[in-house]
This record gives sequence, structure tokens and C-alpha cells, in this order.
Amino acid sequence: MANYALARYLASRGEVHLVTNRAWSDLAALPPAAVHRVPRPFGSNALGGVLLSREGARVWRQLAPRGVNAVVNGGNCQAGPLERPAINWVHYVHAAYVPETAGSIARLAKTSLVHRRELKNERRAIRRARLVICNSRRTRDDVIERLGVEPSRAHVVYYGIDAARFSAVSGDERAAAKRAFGVAPGRRLVGFAGALGDRRKAFDTVFAAWVELCRRPDWDADLIVAGAGAERPDWERRAKEAGLGARMRFIGFHIDMPAVFAALDALVHPARYEAYGLSVHE
Repeated sequence: MANYALARYLASRGEVHLVTNRAWSDLAALPPAAVHRVPRPFGSNALGGVLLSREGARVWRQLAPRGVNAVVNGGNCQAGPLERPAINWVHYVHAAYVPETAGSIARLAKTSLVHRRELKNERRAIRRARLVICNSRRTRDDVIERLGVEPSRAHVVYYGIDAARFSAVSGDERAAAKRAFGVAPGRRLVGFAGALGDRRKAFDTVFAAWVELCRRPDWDADLIVAGAGAERPDWERRAKEAGLGARMRFIGFHIDMPAVFAALDALVHPARYEAYGLSVHE
């Protein structure tokens, strides 16, 4: 959403080129926005990331004679020559967290290999950036302490949210949102929002707590899990084996998060590492 908002703003002021795996149709339809779509072979972020970086560098070389500015995210693209490097907008610092995953030896090996590659690309791209925009003070501290960025080049700009979409919810609106989930208005709902590809968002902590809570006869809340990832099928299987049934509902990747948040009485967010908790803000 942050990249989307920046792209829309830039397109409203002039020509902008977007190198991306996907772009919302309304953004791609804006005349000043030229979208350079990059495929993700087999749906792989690892393979898609390599192609994204190459295409970003190619587009930069093509446009550089016109004096354009390049904005990249972390280590996703090594754009710009040394004499005029890109601006780097950091949403996440790989050097601040070592991924915790579960699964086969092959999956663990892949996670470790990808993480090492991301560390290398991140350090190179961020250290050479002429300006580093950080989404929080925590992120700024990390790029300075862990990546060696000069403090004078690192600046904090917090995320905003769409105050019209994420606004206060009345009792009637909450009841209607719960009915849309097939839940009685008086039933309490707790939400978890985050990717289920590794343990960074600490869904394993939430799961263990929920199993324990549901053993209590006085616990009358159900859990809505919004998120996708490689570990989701395993969590769904474990929830079924634990007899949770409707007490833990997995809704996958969800675009209309205001409708989800409107139905909730509480949000749980025990992340092990978070550069900025946008879902908490929303």
C-alpha cells in the first residue's frame, strides 16, 4: 500500500515508470504511469526477485540520460551508477531478523540461501544509496547500526493510512461486519493479520495460546487469521487436529482489510520483528 500510494502521487504530478511484479488496474490505467511488469516464474519470490532487479537496472539505464530519479526498496534493485545512486525506501531490514521456518530440509536450506542473498543485496544497495528513507525509528537505527549507513543520510517518514477506509466503526457496522462472516453480532472475534511463510509474525505463539484458551469453558472468542504463505496448510491441519473447528478461521490473503477489522473486537500482533506494524496502525 505504501508503494501504491507513492506511485499514485507521482503519477498525478508527471511521468512515472513502475518496475513491479503486479500493479493494480487503476494505477496502470493512469496515462503518466508506465508499468514494466516482471514475471515470477512458478510463483517464486526468489526467482522473481532476480528478474525484478535486472529489469529495474535496465529501465534505469534507459531513462538515466533524462535525469530521472530512481526509488528502490531495500535490496530489491541495484539501480543507478555510483555517481548518482538511487534513493532507497526501506520497509524491512533483513539484517535485523533471521527467519525462523519449519518444514523439510530442502525448504530450510532454501530459506537460508535466500536470506544470505537478501543480506548481500540489501547491504550493497542501502549503503550506496544517496538517501535512505526509513519507515520508523527502529528501521533507521537498524540501517545505521547493522548496515553502516551514515546517520545524516537516513531519515524517518512514517506511513500514513487512508482515514476514510480505516475509520471508527459503530456498533451497528461491527454487527453487520460480523454477520458477513456468518457470526452472530454478540460473538467476540479476535484477528491476526500477517504472512504465514515463516515465524516472524509469531503465529505459532498465537496458535499455542489459542489452543490453551479454548480449553477454558469461559473463553467465548473466535480467531480470524488473515494471511497466506507456505505454512498455512500445516496450520490449518493442526487446527483441525486440535478440534478448533470454527474457533480458528483461516481466510487467506484478504484485500478488503477494513471489512475484516470492522468485525474484530481485538487484534493480536506478537511479531518477533516488525519494521512498522501497519496492520496495528490501521
